[in-house]
Amino acid sequence: MKTSALHGCARSRTFFAVALLAWPTLGSVGCMPPKREVEMTRLTWKLPVLSPLPETKVLQEKEGIQISVTPCAYEATKVYEQQDKRVPDPLIKSQNVLYYFERRNMPRAVVKPDRLEFLVKLNNKMDRVFRGAGAVVSFNVAGKQVAVEQQGYGELLNAIVTPRSEMQVKVSGPPIASLPDECSIGLFFYDVVTEKDEAGNIKKRANFEWYFQYKTEPKTADEQVTPVMMQVNRQ
Repeated sequence: MKTSALHGCARSRTFFAVALLAWPTLGSVGCMPPKREVEMTRLTWKLPVLSPLPETKVLQEKEGIQISVTPCAYEATKVYEQQDKRVPDPLIKSQNVLYYFERRNMPRAVVKPDRLEFLVKLNNKMDRVFRGAGAVVSFNVAGKQVAVEQQGYGELLNAIVTPRSEMQVKVSGPPIASLPDECSIGLFFYDVVTEKDEAGNIKKRANFEWYFQYKTEPKTADEQVTPVMMQVNRQ
């Protein structure tokens, strides 16, 4: 038994003798405790769900423009964060080891997209080209108007739809993290061109509005995490 232990430490001395000459240096473990057991961690997240309120028509038509709005589908993805925790030195030490630590790649659930997001289908029934330029998008959360950046509906403003054609664009609103767990959401399109004369001049503009019930559903999942013992070597 003693002979075996001595051989083990001899091997350790040999290993450290050829360690890299940088200091400090991450090294694999020589005479170390047994491999760490697998741990379990629980991921939690809130999945947004939007449903149109009864008074809201998803597909709306005014004069020569037909617009439908559909909430996007949300899903959770995993991201990892590296965590290092210093641990007490094992019983078998080496003068070449500065200290030991455990490394864990900890998973975390992230909901994507991270903002309110809607798919908007534009159907141009006019005899003239439809242009989204000039329209304004507004959001209402729990009865209060919220500011949104114009880049969130840039695709709508840049939309050019030829007569009797369709186009799908995306409109984004406030961050999910800023919303309560349950509330009403209003989406408004103001000053949308709905009619032009023979010369292409704008004759009419119209407003469109949709209302949704927003809520979050709590979700959980268990994930395995395997700690890895690491060491920082001296020069």
